[in-house]
Parts: sequence; C-alpha cells; structure tokens
Amino acid sequence: MIKNKKKVLTLLLLSLTILTAAINAGDFEKIFGLPPFAFQINQYPSDEAGRSKVEVHVGLVNDLLQFVQKDDRNYSAGFELSLNLVDSTGASTKEYIQEHRISADSFEETNSTKAYNSLSIVFHATPGKAVLHLDIMDLETRKHLQRKWPLEIRAFKADKLELSSVAFLNMDGSINLPRIYAEPEDSIALSFIVGGAAQSEPYELKFELKDWNNNIIQTWKQLKTGTGSNEKINENLASHIKGSGNYTLVLTCSQNDVISKSTGNFMVKSHQATDVSDIDEDSIVGALKYITDSATHKKILQASGVERKRLLAAFWKQRDITAETPENELEEEFIRRTRFANKHFSVLSLKQQGWKLDRGRYYIQLGPPTWIQPQSNKFGAVSLETWYYKESDIRLVFRDKKGSGNFKLVHKE
Repeated sequence: MIKNKKKVLTLLLLSLTILTAAINAGDFEKIFGLPPFAFQINQYPSDEAGRSKVEVHVGLVNDLLQFVQKDDRNYSAGFELSLNLVDSTGASTKEYIQEHRISADSFEETNSTKAYNSLSIVFHATPGKAVLHLDIMDLETRKHLQRKWPLEIRAFKADKLELSSVAFLNMDGSINLPRIYAEPEDSIALSFIVGGAAQSEPYELKFELKDWNNNIIQTWKQLKTGTGSNEKINENLASHIKGSGNYTLVLTCSQNDVISKSTGNFMVKSHQATDVSDIDEDSIVGALKYITDSATHKKILQASGVERKRLLAAFWKQRDITAETPENELEEEFIRRTRFANKHFSVLSLKQQGWKLDRGRYYIQLGPPTWIQPQSNKFGAVSLETWYYKESDIRLVFRDKKGSGNFKLVHKE
C-alpha cells in the first residue's frame, strides 16, 4: 500500500486533475467495450429420461480475431469452436465442433468490441461431475484460445420441484453473454424454468435483488399454480432497477415446504459518466483506503449509520479546496472515479467490485491516463494493458493471467 506521504500527494493530485478528469474520463470511457471473450453455461430439465439439458454459449468480439481483406470494402474472419465434455472417470462423453465466419465492411469494424459473434451448443448429459473443455481456433492464424471449467451437471426429476439456471436476455430474446445492460431503462429480461411443480397446486416465486455486498435492494413475490410439467417463465427487471451498478438476483421457488433456489449476477452501466449519485456507500468507504491513512480509514469503515455519515462529512469538509462554494469538488471527483472503477473494472465471474481491483485502485488514485494500450485481444497471448500518465511520467502494466477479466499490476515505473 502507498505510505501516508504518498497518500497526501494523491489527494493533491486528485485536486489538480478535477477539471481535466471531467473532460478526459469521457474519452477514456470509450476505450472500454465488451470483454473480448464471454462464456455462459445454463442447465435445464431435459425431455430425455435421466439426463439434463446443457446450453453452452460463447461469444467473441471482432477485435479478438484476425481479419483478412477480401476487397476494398470487405473483410473476413472466422473461428472454430471445439467442445469436449469429460466425465469423472476421464471418459469423453460429448464432442462437438462448429465453425463460424464473420464479415466486416470497414477496417474500423474489424476492431470493434461492441458486439459478440456468438455460438451456442446444446446437448443432453448424465448428471454428475464433469469437466468442460473449450478450444477456440482462429481460422486465419491457427492460434488457439483454450478454457476448461469443472461442471456439476444437475439432476432434474419430474416429481421434484427444481429451478433451472437463470438466463439473462437481450431485447430480442437472445442470450446476453456478458450480462451487462447499457442503461437502467433497458429491457433487463431473464428466463428460467420451473420444473416438478405439483399440478393444480399453488407455488411461490420470490425475487430478491441484492448488491454485491449482499444488501437487499428490493424483494417481490409471485403466486402461480403448478402445471405438472416444465414451465418457462420470463421476467423483466427494468422497473426494479433504480440506477447503474452491480447486482445479484436470488430466485426462490417454494411449494409444499419444498424449496429450490437459483442465482445470477449482472451489471447495469449508465452512459452518464459525470453522475455521482448511484454508487453504494460501501464502495466509497472501502476505496478511501487508497487516499488516507489506515487509522482514519479504519475508524470510518467500522462506523455505521448516522455516525459513519458524520465521519465522512467531516473527512471531506477538511479537504474541501473551495470551502466558499456548496460543492466539494474533491469529494465529487473521488466518487466519480470510484463509480467509474465499478462500472468498467468489476469482474462478474469473480463477483468483484472494480474499486477493489488493481486497475480500479490506480484509476481512483491517478485518474484517467494520458493513453492506454491494450495488448490483450489476441489468441495465444497473455492479456496485457499499459497505462501511461504523461505529466507524472508514470507507466503501469496490468496482466490478466487467467483470462477472468481481473487485470493485476505487474510493473510500475
């Protein structure tokens, strides 16, 4: 961690960059599109006795692939997806290979990170422990992107109440692979199956919307009647979302004292980069450790309710560089940076808030870099990202070794 003198310097740096950050953050924000690679596994009851239905969804942005120019206005790329399901004995039980071709009308489109080229594979498998192996090969470079996931294939029984996986959807009904929605007012749709609900008997669906600190934001319930068969249910969460942030949905189904649960994480990103209102207090208090001494931070962190708000108000009042105005520019800039870190650097698969991770820490401390150089969108290459701050001559190199989206600082000069 940064020593106390450096934390004082960080506060000064925050105050010096308030005016430029409001301008540069918007440009810096444009750099971050979708994660280059997205992956989802959803499980449902199957029509095949003794088996479960498994859906594997994979998406790659254009920038991850090698495009070849065919003529003045056409570019082409492609990838091959190989899937291999290995059971607990080491035997291969499912093997699939699919090829996908992509066209682009401009060079700029070949570098796009705004949409996924998606493939889905559906199969029926015997319940039990397994390992799913994916191999994605760029058809032009012949380089490979490989991933493997331990997988517990669930057992769905026709006479037992069971909730399937929760699938998050786009407005057109397709799978939302990154589980990221651009605005709170967007259609934040989800789909799931209730299986094994006794026919003609009532059952209850309970929806709990939480933040990643496990604080309940909203709860609502629905009463339904069992049909005796698998029932697909669609739900839109848009009316329950009040702002951008990282969310967890906990879905509980109960009938005759039998309970089944399913959960899913998703993110809502607002384009209003200057807004500082929709961020949770825990993130703000947690991120204070980057700019103040440990004793002060611990005191605020351990307080709660009215006492925490009083300590926070006193903390920022002492650091108000324009005390004659009602605004505290330093506090607003700190909150804006923390909000930006959560919006762009949070990792859904790890359920980690962006302010807790290395890129979030340095963005909060130093603000937007003068430039950023991604070196992560290539097959067979280690994911790297370099940030450079011209005025302070600071260069930071982050690496995503595991491909999870968690970039860790590996070099600083």
